[in-house]
Amino acid sequence: MAAAVYNAITEKKHLIVEAGTGVGKSLAYLLPSALWAVQNKKKVVAATYTKALQGKRRGKRQEPFALDDGKII
Repeated sequence: MAAAVYNAITEKKHLIVEAGTGVGKSLAYLLPSALWAVQNKKKVVAATYTKALQGKRRGKRQEPFALDDGKII
């Protein structure tokens, strides 16, 4: 899934992905987006509609990663 996201970003194409709960969809779009942003010295914004995912992004069950100067910390 992450490879498909990265390819869609680099090729400037749309991608629709469907997957069940708990399979890592958030990381599958956040990590390739962050990688592309670092490689291209650009910013990426990830927005979500649902309250559950908003809470997840704010630290309630947040995935344990962040980027600092292109390095995963």
